[in-house]
Amino acid sequence: MTVPQIVAACAVAWLAVVVPLVPDASSVTVSGIDVVMLAVAVALIAAVPLVRRTARDALPGVGMTVAGAGFIAWAALGILFSVSPVGSLMTLGRYGSYLLLVAAVAVVAVDPRLRRTVMGVISAAATVTALHGLWQYSHPTVRIGMQEIASDVSARVFASFSNPNFYAEYLVMTIAVTAALAMTSRRALRILWITMCSIQVAALLLTYTRGSWLALVVGLVVAGSMIDPRIAVLPVMLIGVMAPLIPGVVQRLSSMFTLSGSAGFRIKLWRVALAAIASRPVFGYGLGRFYEAFLDVIDRTPGLAFGYAYYGAHNSYLQIAAETGVVGGVAFAALVATACRVGLYYNPRLKDRSERWENALLTAGMIAFAINALTSNAFQHPQGAVFFFVLAGLQAGLGSRVWDEPPAVPSAPKRQLPSVVQGSAAVRAVLRAQELAARAWRGSLARRLLVQSPATDGKALWRSVLKRAVDGPWDRG
Repeated sequence: MTVPQIVAACAVAWLAVVVPLVPDASSVTVSGIDVVMLAVAVALIAAVPLVRRTARDALPGVGMTVAGAGFIAWAALGILFSVSPVGSLMTLGRYGSYLLLVAAVAVVAVDPRLRRTVMGVISAAATVTALHGLWQYSHPTVRIGMQEIASDVSARVFASFSNPNFYAEYLVMTIAVTAALAMTSRRALRILWITMCSIQVAALLLTYTRGSWLALVVGLVVAGSMIDPRIAVLPVMLIGVMAPLIPGVVQRLSSMFTLSGSAGFRIKLWRVALAAIASRPVFGYGLGRFYEAFLDVIDRTPGLAFGYAYYGAHNSYLQIAAETGVVGGVAFAALVATACRVGLYYNPRLKDRSERWENALLTAGMIAFAINALTSNAFQHPQGAVFFFVLAGLQAGLGSRVWDEPPAVPSAPKRQLPSVVQGSAAVRAVLRAQELAARAWRGSLARRLLVQSPATDGKALWRSVLKRAVDGPWDRG
């Protein structure tokens, strides 16, 4: 392990600690730069010596490079037509730094020891925030967003974040990271990670954020399916067991099926966002300028007003599309989809079961956050959003050595059934149906699309002007 590796890993670990533990970190500034962006900048600078010392061919592939470059390029072009070019430039810099962070984390995460160390730090910091949240629940002083919550609930926890929803968006990713550590550790360490994961799950339930609960279950179901479809139902069973143990959870879950309250409020916001997209479909209002879009739409269409001067879209994808136009919105959605799909590309190429679990659960965390963004401005909440790109970097480092490997041919799981039921016609019919379904999946277009390589070989970033700038005039490659 070299000094540049240690320095870069320490910077990423520092980001994993300072971002969630500094109260409302995206609002705390140092010389005009918020804590989140300051931590990202430190991580990027610290990674430069490691990138320079690593041979170009040995640098990890980054699957979202093409979609990310397309989004940044279109958003930059749209700034020329922005209502506030300076503000849009600052937001463009934020998104650009997130994409560079994926590469910086990936270079660190190529080393399994450093990758697991960073994951351990992420889990430890999240557990500290979860304990803080449990204390908030038992000593309530602030009751945020309690209008639709049962009267026997004392508070919605938010730890060091400014809002329970923002905190839940962060937790769905850290729970996935901690579960990955638990599934790939032994004995005492596994008990430790399971304990920490349970504390984080309890804190997530106490945020009473329905979208995050559902998003995490979907992510974990996908992760289970990547390992063995038979275990995909376990996350649903786990929620079914834990939900009745915490006051108000069952009532909160049942309220998901009504359009009154917050669901109806979100629909009103989406109508405003769609009207903004229709108003400026090419370049939008400028990256980060959704509030101006909101005001403009309400001013021109009073029928869409509902009592607020301005508000976020409560859907990251619609908000980005309103800010950057239809092309920018599609490019951003493609970026997120590619980041989530890369795990499905790696999975059949990874031979080690522990690495497959790690990859599957990192995928679960990113999928959960991406689903959250359908009902929240998740990608516009820096304190949580930055971890989506950290997880993408960890996964890129994990999968770097199998990027060019052919996928293994999936085989149907073998079952040893008791002899007393082997002759049953019903059992034979079920097993035959499973075999046919597995065969259909193995030969399906959907599977081929999901496991095919992302656009380019993932090394476009390292062949770019950026890599030459990092290497400087001393590069001998």
